[in-house]
Amino acid sequence: MILDVFIQELTVTIKSGTEEDILKLIYFSDNAFEEFNNLGGGDVFKKMLVIPFIGFKDKDLQVTIREVELSESDRERFLKKLANKVQLECIANLTYQDEYTNISVSAPIGKIGDTYKLVFF
Repeated sequence: MILDVFIQELTVTIKSGTEEDILKLIYFSDNAFEEFNNLGGGDVFKKMLVIPFIGFKDKDLQVTIREVELSESDRERFLKKLANKVQLECIANLTYQDEYTNISVSAPIGKIGDTYKLVFF
C-alpha cells in the first residue's frame, strides 16, 4: 500500500466508517495495551483510541501530512518501543472547521511491513 492510498482510506473511514473500522487503521503496541491494562483500563483502551476521531463523523474533514520532527529523547523512546515493528513515516493532521466548530487531531502514521497505520505507543 502506498501512503496516498492510506490517507484516502483514512479519510473515508473516519467520515463514514464505524468505530471498529477506525480501529483497524490503528496500530498500538502490546506494551501500551499491557501498561494500560495493568492500570485497570483494559476495557476502555480501544475506545479511547477512537474517541479523537468520532467528532469527524459525517464531516468534510481535511487531512494533511507533515514530516516527523522528534526530539532526540522522544526518538530514543519511540525506537525502544516500536523500532522492530514500525517505521515512523509522518504525522497526519485532521481538521474540520465551520462557523460553529473547529476540530483538530494529529496522529503519527507508521509503516508496519507493507501496511500503513495510525500509531499509538
